Amino acid sequence: MKNYKIFGLIVGQVFIGLGFGVLGFIITLLIDYLILWSLIGEKSSLFGSLMYASIGGYIGMVTGVGFDGYRYLKKNGRQGDFMILFLHSLLGFVLGFLVFFVSLKYTEGNIWVYFLAIGLPLAGTMLSFTYNLTSMVIEKDSQEKVNR
Repeated sequence: MKNYKIFGLIVGQVFIGLGFGVLGFIITLLIDYLILWSLIGEKSSLFGSLMYASIGGYIGMVTGVGFDGYRYLKKNGRQGDFMILFLHSLLGFVLGFLVFFVSLKYTEGNIWVYFLAIGLPLAGTMLSFTYNLTSMVIEKDSQEKVNR
């Protein structure tokens, strides 16, 4: 896999992951509003609404990276590898969250905390997906060269 293809894959995953994350954030806020306010008649607290929306945003980020990765794998005829790569991206997502929570202790009151909250889980998700994808492609290419 050429370096420009890897760069294009990463950029696509960043934008699609962020787009799906914002979409998940908005959809979760709307669901929170529709269910609690319209149907039940109770208002959710601001903290509750933001927590639900954040969870929806993070689920949207992982879904966006998985969607872009599946689209790439389907284009190359390797849909069977998707579950392994998606599980690796979930592991990267959890590791990104752990690094974020550890860094909260040292960055209290700093503006960078907000960027870390979005950036680290997304980076963990897409980098683990892309790293494992490129290592699988390199391995299969080397096996094809040996078989020739």
